[in-house]
Order: sequence, then structure tokens, then C-alpha cells
Amino acid sequence: QVREAKFDPFVVPKKPLWPAWIATGGSKGDGDGAYVIDTVNVPFDNPYKALMFTSGFDFFTSGDIAVSTLHGDVWLVRGVDDDLSDVKWKRYATGLCQPLGLKIVDDKVYVLGKDQITRLHDRNDDDEADFYECFNNDGQTSLGGHDYAACLETDAQGNFYYIRAHEGVCRVSADGKEHKSLATGFRNPIGLGVSPNGMVTAAPQEGTWTPSSAIFAIR
Repeated sequence: QVREAKFDPFVVPKKPLWPAWIATGGSKGDGDGAYVIDTVNVPFDNPYKALMFTSGFDFFTSGDIAVSTLHGDVWLVRGVDDDLSDVKWKRYATGLCQPLGLKIVDDKVYVLGKDQITRLHDRNDDDEADFYECFNNDGQTSLGGHDYAACLETDAQGNFYYIRAHEGVCRVSADGKEHKSLATGFRNPIGLGVSPNGMVTAAPQEGTWTPSSAIFAIR
């Protein structure tokens, strides 16, 4: 007898799928100048054989960090303090489509993939996302080799911004219901920023055949 497996997204798992916290530690940068680099070690050797091509990060109000990787994971990083001796990582989510942007809003993780912006929920507080919500999937992807979406940012009104080669700079409303392309024509763009006063900047990559790339202000 064959029974069809049924998945109910509203049923909260009883135990985490990836319970292990992986200790990596870190090291403080030398000197007391204006620009000092601290190092948080990455768990390249992990139980899941996951490739750790980190692609985005942001901070929770607790000081913990969420980190996305190109191959579809989101990890929690804990112990990032003045000492960095007890830094540890835990897998928070997996199966995402080439995430190249991550933003935390009201302690909720939003991940920008090639397919959509996904909002992750941890409903039983076990440090693991158990519901992956489609926040917005109005962006138009393609089979183009450079058609990745990158750099998820927000403005003071809570709107989201990202950049993609054929769509250009895109804005998604704070409630996820509206999607708009603001500016196009960028070659292989992988840089975008939003200043505190709302200025949006974009950076295409011109390759080795031209002396330099540009930074554009989007109005």
C-alpha cells in the first residue's frame, strides 16, 4: 500500500533539522585606527558539506547575524562580540535559489533569490526557519547567464530595492504588493546602495576591456 505524503506548511516541526552549532571563533584586528578589520571564521568544514560562498548578511537586534550563501543556505552567527572567542554558526534555512541579498527587518529575515524575495519565519523559536513565505515574486528572471538579482536594501519608508541586469534597479513596496523597475541599462550590475536620505546608487561592472566602472545615482 502506497500512502501519499502530505505537507502542511502550518504544522510547526517538533524538532530542528540542523541542531548543530559549529564553533569557529574569530580574531580581533590589530591597532586602534579608524579602519580595523576583525575576522569571523567561516565553517567551511560542516556536517552538510555545504559550500560557504557567502553572499549577504545583516544583524538582528540581539547582535546575532544572518548570512546567506550563493548555493542556497542562510546561517545564523552568534557570539559576535568584543572578544570573538565564542563565535558559532547554525544552519537556519536551505533550498533557496542563488540568494545574493539579505536584509533583516523587524527581526525577520528577507532573502533575495533569483526567483523571488523570501521572508523566513521561525515559528517555534528553535533558531531554524520552518516557513518560507513568498514576499514578492513579480521580478522577471530569464535564462541569461548574468541574470542574477543582488543587493537587497531598504529605505526609510521600508521599501525594498535590488538590482538585476535586464530589470535594472527595482523597488518593492514595504508590504510586498508592488514591484517597479526604476532604471535600466546597467551591464552586469552587482552593486547597489540606499543612503539614509533615500539616495539609490547602482554599480555596473564593465569588465577588463574598459578602464573603469561607474557609480550611478538613481533619480
